[in-house]
Amino acid sequence: MPRSRTTIALLVALALFSLLTALNAQDPPAPPLDTPVVLSGVVIEIERDGRAARLLLAEPEVVAGGHTLHPPRPLRVSFDHLVEVPALGTALRCDALIMRVRQPRNPTTVPRSEPPLFAQGLTIPQPIAHAPSWTTSVALALRQRLTFDSEVATALYRALILGDRSDLDPETRHAYQDTGTAHLLAISGMNLALFGWGLFRLFLFVTIQLAHAPLLRRSALATFVQGHRPRLVAAALACASTAAYTAVIAPSDATDRALAALAFTMAAIACLRTTTGWRVLAACFFAGVALRPEAITSAGFQLSFAATASLVAVAPHVARLNRRLAATHLHPLVRRALVFLGALVIADVACFLATAPLTIAWFGQLPLHGLWVNLVAIPFMTLCVFPLGVIWTVLATLVPPLGELTAPALVHVGEAFTDFVRLAGEAAGPASTTAWPLALGVLVSAALVATLTLGRRALPLGLSTLALGAALVAITLTPPAGLTLIALDVGHGDALLLRLPDGQRVLVDTGGRRAHGRFGGDPNRALAERVLVPALRASGFSAIDLLVLTHADLDHTGAARALVDRIPVARVWLPPCADSPSVRALVDHLDQRGVPIEIVARAPPFDLGGARFELLGPPGTLGLGPECPADNDTSLVIRVSYAGRSLLLTGDAESPAERELLASYPPSALRSDVLKVPHHGSRTSSTEAFLDAVAPRIAIVPGLPGRRPPPHPAVLERYAARAIPTFVTGSDGATTVHIDPHGMLTTHMEVLRPP
Repeated sequence: MPRSRTTIALLVALALFSLLTALNAQDPPAPPLDTPVVLSGVVIEIERDGRAARLLLAEPEVVAGGHTLHPPRPLRVSFDHLVEVPALGTALRCDALIMRVRQPRNPTTVPRSEPPLFAQGLTIPQPIAHAPSWTTSVALALRQRLTFDSEVATALYRALILGDRSDLDPETRHAYQDTGTAHLLAISGMNLALFGWGLFRLFLFVTIQLAHAPLLRRSALATFVQGHRPRLVAAALACASTAAYTAVIAPSDATDRALAALAFTMAAIACLRTTTGWRVLAACFFAGVALRPEAITSAGFQLSFAATASLVAVAPHVARLNRRLAATHLHPLVRRALVFLGALVIADVACFLATAPLTIAWFGQLPLHGLWVNLVAIPFMTLCVFPLGVIWTVLATLVPPLGELTAPALVHVGEAFTDFVRLAGEAAGPASTTAWPLALGVLVSAALVATLTLGRRALPLGLSTLALGAALVAITLTPPAGLTLIALDVGHGDALLLRLPDGQRVLVDTGGRRAHGRFGGDPNRALAERVLVPALRASGFSAIDLLVLTHADLDHTGAARALVDRIPVARVWLPPCADSPSVRALVDHLDQRGVPIEIVARAPPFDLGGARFELLGPPGTLGLGPECPADNDTSLVIRVSYAGRSLLLTGDAESPAERELLASYPPSALRSDVLKVPHHGSRTSSTEAFLDAVAPRIAIVPGLPGRRPPPHPAVLERYAARAIPTFVTGSDGATTVHIDPHGMLTTHMEVLRPP
């Protein structure tokens, strides 16, 4: 059969296999939520805080209603009181409640996924007789082996070799994101290809030596190797070893795709058949769809194939460069160095062009500095850091004294690489940008890959597609004319986005959470990075022109410090009495960054960004200090007017502040179309007289219903009695109100798409 027909038959077979697998694939049933179950598993990670503890259980098993379920991922279970901590590798059983992490409903650049499960232990865990699987045992041993005196080196090598990035500190993660080198932290296709190809070369050398060794020349082993070709034996051993390695590390779709690509390539090498990058890429595409059909809509799948396709597309250009340099009279070493540098530059630029539109669409990031950082980081990683880490792990396992002797050198290499990325990250700064619609990112990325692939033949098509993409970018990213308010869902807390008519971006409060001192790091940093920053990027807030903090409570200011590290802020407003430890730390942080801070209070109306601003409260001009009563009634109260409509933003004002406003202003000065409900709808606010004066058409409550603190049902009934549509962000999601230049008022909620 001609080779082309063989390729077509292979692709058709893979397509049919993918279709059958997709039709027969069934997700494992989810364990029952908020119902007592019997939970068991093997302890692979322990966190302590006093007598409280949180355990990560591998191989989890849930027994509920006589049925046994096996969640596909390790499960975290917390205990409020645990006197004796179990040893790593111990199998435990306890009664527990299975819960799901709440997922805020906001516009976001974070890829949608099923919220993770966690458990609350109800009884003291009891050891059980259960031997962990070999994969869990090996992963535990490797984790303990990859523990150094340096936290930096420990975090780096655990990420590279085990795929566990939980030990990385936030500054390091930000540096990788801002320099476009985050792909180096994962067990990516590049790292797995290095691992598999290195094993192939090693096994090939060993099998050839065995086949020709004088003492083994007539042995059964030599006969087997010679009869089955050394390349076939080496390829089979390399694939099997790499598959075993991927079973031990943290699983991901990327490792599955990389393993499939390695298997196809090794099969072609073993059979002495030539193959092309496009054939392997097509085979991997069908294999990836077969393994997980919905993966085609994920960020990792699209970025992986865009990057790989760009590399395959520019491979002929690298070959052409090699031929041209071969015709010169350069020294062979110089020629090889030039070919390596040229290939690196071509691949770097091609990957950046192919993946940048998708990175913007998925994550709201454009790491331009990655163009030069990757030129250093990729060779450093592939030729030094990762190979040395793997070799050291093997040697330290086989010969522990040798591992202890050489560990300082490995630590030095890891710290040098991390220091380079951190310094580059400081120079680059945040890579935030306005997120594109996903369809637009896919279109532009596909056009760039096609242009790289077809060269001059596709240049007219590529240029026309890029022109269309640029026009779509200008259309889709141009905000509608008028004034827009977006009340974000940040749990119990305020975070209000204002896009003013002239395009200025204002953020009123940042939300925040109380640090319980238990596990998971800083909750306010997590809120800023996982909720607030993605929502800002998706809403077009790649920078903030004005940050307003209405008062000092943590649920209004807690995420501010982490926010200004990721989103540029031009200036900040604070009320006179905003004084708390978190605010003082924020002020010091802003001073270091040179961000101007203004103390604002009641003031005459003024124009800002094409709208009319009125600072209605608090009265007085006291500066920051303990003599100022820092309570809810000293919150900033702001009225924003535009096109005959108005918004009233009340912070956490309670009934005393409401009475003070009623005494200081006539009802006409307070009347507003949209009211940010005071103090999250607490029973000490939204008095009858205040609601009569404001007479809102729409009310927005930033908070979580059905819990304490508010909104209180009695307060919600006051709004319902007046037939005022009331939106609670914790149940309705982010709520958007838009006022067009003609005064038309429209409202919609953020609908959470299924994962």
